[in-house]
Amino acid sequence: MGLWEAGMGVTDDRLNASTGAAEDGKKVFIASGTMASANYLDIPGNAGAATSVPLVKYTGASKLFVAMKTNLFSDAASTAVRLGIRINGVDYDVALGYYTLASQYHPVIGWAFLSGIPAGSYTCQARWKRTAGGGNITANSGISELDIDVCEVGL
Repeated sequence: MGLWEAGMGVTDDRLNASTGAAEDGKKVFIASGTMASANYLDIPGNAGAATSVPLVKYTGASKLFVAMKTNLFSDAASTAVRLGIRINGVDYDVALGYYTLASQYHPVIGWAFLSGIPAGSYTCQARWKRTAGGGNITANSGISELDIDVCEVGL
């Protein structure tokens, strides 16, 4: 039987530690707010909740897998929003949402594999920006749950 057959695989005790990379994830409701910036801004958490996750990266040779999901509103047609993650002072694109019609909520979901990030301890901050159109992007604290998962892959 091959290594990846029948559920077999290689495990690493670092992934099972309380601060292990595979366990870093968060769900938080976004604070109500509107954004129209073409530059990345921190996504605000509801009632002061952080929209970031801690990460311990064990080796510089590995990659990070980042997944993000939320539900946002645009008041104008032909408007795009990008979700990103800031790690060590650098913003990385993760997800893109596009609104063909005005006044609609849509899920914004995406993931990215990031390389070139050295080993170390990081705070991974959720970010957002408008990338096209003239509309405002709005989060509603009652329905705009932000899911963030960041894990090290390729240990």
